Amino acid sequence: MEQLRRHNLHLVLRAIYSGAAESRAELAVVTGLTKPTVSTLIGELLAEGFISERGPGRSSESGGKRPTLLRFEPRARQVIGVSVVGNRALGVLSDLAGETSALHVRELAPGEDPLADDAAAVGDVVAGLLPQLDAPLLGIGVGLPGSGASPRPAASLGRRFRVSVYLGNQAELSALGQLAYADGVEQGGTLVNLIVDGGIEMGVCMAGGAVHYGSDLADLVAPAEGEAGWKRYWTPRPPNLAGRTSGHKSGMPSRRCPVT
Repeated sequence: MEQLRRHNLHLVLRAIYSGAAESRAELAVVTGLTKPTVSTLIGELLAEGFISERGPGRSSESGGKRPTLLRFEPRARQVIGVSVVGNRALGVLSDLAGETSALHVRELAPGEDPLADDAAAVGDVVAGLLPQLDAPLLGIGVGLPGSGASPRPAASLGRRFRVSVYLGNQAELSALGQLAYADGVEQGGTLVNLIVDGGIEMGVCMAGGAVHYGSDLADLVAPAEGEAGWKRYWTPRPPNLAGRTSGHKSGMPSRRCPVT
């Protein structure tokens, strides 16, 4: 029941965020939920500050009571995203609309594992962004190369910062970000994202982000400058779909922001 409730909350909040619905009546039509269910969910979102009421709208052509319009509040919470690329861990602080307000970079020592010692390097990046919060922290997303990571670092980071932590393939989280924020993307469709950086990473989002996974394309190596063709044919590692059914948005477009 809790999973169903969270799913329905996501449907309602997504519809308001995207502009697909502005009132309780419209939400019932767009989401297919009953009006009492919509009213209950709206009450929860109002109490948490994720949405607000912005006054009466227009009556329908048949007349009747004017609907109360609803508005998404992107600054109700903030999120932190960390990407581990090459010899650095880079983190951004963002609101719920993907507007970033701060950046923090942690250089990695040669051979340092960013997830070793209870994810010390990633934790340093998150800790460097916390003083710049101006809203409660909702969660942390960490993009990593490869097919996935052990759940232990996520649990360690969750205990340290007392929020939900999601570790995923970088291309997977990037695909979720494109699905959430990029213009012209069909929300209910399938999106495939490729990252070429020495090797190849592939992220896939299906059913509007309800199912998503990522993997490296093993044995496929991008040619160095001056070389022709790929070095080997690739065999993709089987994706791990365990725990990949949240549709949570983690990608964030960037803008000018202070570096700490």
